[in-house]
Amino acid sequence: MNMPSNLTDTRIKNTKPADNPIKLTDGGGLYLLINPNGSRLWRYRYRLVGKENVFALGEYRHAPNGETPESKSLRVASGILTLAEAREAHAQARMLVKSGHHPASVRAEARRLAGVARATTFEGVAREWLARAKVKWKPETLRQRERLLEVDIFPVIGKRPIAELKRIDLNSLILKIEVRAPQMAVLTRQLLQAIFDHAENTGAIAESIALRLAKVETPKVTHARQLKVDEIGKFLRDCDTYQGTFEIRAAMQLAWLTLARTMEVLEAEWTEFNLEQSIWRIPATRMKMERDHIIPLSRQTIELLRGLHAATGRGTYLFPNKTDRNRPASHGGLWKMIDSIGWRDRIAPHGLRGTAYTIMRESNRWDQKTLDLLLAHAEENKTRGSYDAAELLVPRAEALQWWADLLDALRDGKEGAEVHHLPKLRQVA
Repeated sequence: MNMPSNLTDTRIKNTKPADNPIKLTDGGGLYLLINPNGSRLWRYRYRLVGKENVFALGEYRHAPNGETPESKSLRVASGILTLAEAREAHAQARMLVKSGHHPASVRAEARRLAGVARATTFEGVAREWLARAKVKWKPETLRQRERLLEVDIFPVIGKRPIAELKRIDLNSLILKIEVRAPQMAVLTRQLLQAIFDHAENTGAIAESIALRLAKVETPKVTHARQLKVDEIGKFLRDCDTYQGTFEIRAAMQLAWLTLARTMEVLEAEWTEFNLEQSIWRIPATRMKMERDHIIPLSRQTIELLRGLHAATGRGTYLFPNKTDRNRPASHGGLWKMIDSIGWRDRIAPHGLRGTAYTIMRESNRWDQKTLDLLLAHAEENKTRGSYDAAELLVPRAEALQWWADLLDALRDGKEGAEVHHLPKLRQVA
């Protein structure tokens, strides 16, 4: 038998708040409470085990015109109910009461389980594992793992409950990455195994499915090919024709001018630069060798940075990610540029450091120590107690200015390079 329906939207609309609460009943214990402050709240009064209880169903609202199904779902989930929706919720609550359950207790348990489900998504478990594992890693190792998760893994499976993932889901992810970057696919497989082991150990899943993941052959390590002097000019001219983003083209230029590692360039922050002193100080937390590194800036580098600052200087990063300006650009952007201009099989982004090192060494202008400091190479003496980031800064500045002038000459198709006026350096503490 249907319960009597006493309420209508017109009656609700025409009932104005008063000095005391007003109850508009709809039958079966359902009523609308109109408070003096204007709030209109759905309530269900019921008795269970001889005791009277009141269950809060939600707030009254007339459905807006043109509401989409998605908007309706969000509205109902937040407890904002029309008259018809309140009656549906009331009917469900009455069924619970008849079966001996308090509706409020059932709802609280449902919310708890939903919270557990959110916490046990793959991303939730992976971040929990990452927080525990990172204490034993170097900063560069941590950044590499975080980038892999954020860029390649979380967008695909991050929001899914980890217990629902199948082996085929993980294998598909690994094999997709293998096509682009075999070495990264090997690391992906290792990460997934570690995360699922952690999930099993903490009870997030009953049994790990990562025991028999697709095997990826570890690619043979090869050193990045170096360019010959007569190839550099053509490469630089091709870089100037790149039709992609200005930021990635500038990142390639900065890498060539400063000879910093590509990730040191891509993650560079504006606070690290002092253009008045013509220096770039990279903190130890971002360096492979985990010690501060100072790079003198040539005239060409300063000119590049001043132009770049007009585009990205209001943010943190010189080269922000195009989809999230609060993150640095990804390493793949440089590879995409090299692919686009047709140099994929001739040079890698990190190969330019070897190219410059070889040319500078063969010039016989600077000694081995100056060049090693210039490129922040590891020292043979690992027990050295201190390290002066500004050591041999003037000859390093001369070397980078000579290198920048050489790049200009080669880009212009000239033979050799004339060393121009060096940047004026102040004493650096």
